[in-house]
Amino acid sequence: MKKYFASLALIVMGFTACSEKPVRAVPDEFRAGQKVFNSVCGTCHGIDLMGNHSASSLIEENYTEESFSNEQIRNVVINGSQSRVMRSQRGRVSDSEIEEIVKFIRYSQKNKILTENLN
Repeated sequence: MKKYFASLALIVMGFTACSEKPVRAVPDEFRAGQKVFNSVCGTCHGIDLMGNHSASSLIEENYTEESFSNEQIRNVVINGSQSRVMRSQRGRVSDSEIEEIVKFIRYSQKNKILTENLN
């Protein structure tokens, strides 16, 4: 039985260690948020907020500050979504990490808008 749990722990650690790396370079002040986002949120929302098969990209218009406040982001991270699609991340991230995630999301949204306006 002990071997089973030890093997299971190694497998879980292996998946965590193999998580994807950021694909975008961001200024130093947003790297902490990028790192936490990618490790906690990236599995579903995609590395660097790009979305994937599990959940939408958080760069989309319906998640911008005009449509979805910083407080709403904090609330969803802590309590999960009303639809229950996103589970609560309470205990996985601290309040300061949530603040870093919010900063990274907002930076990424603005950076995407600026990039689109240049094209």
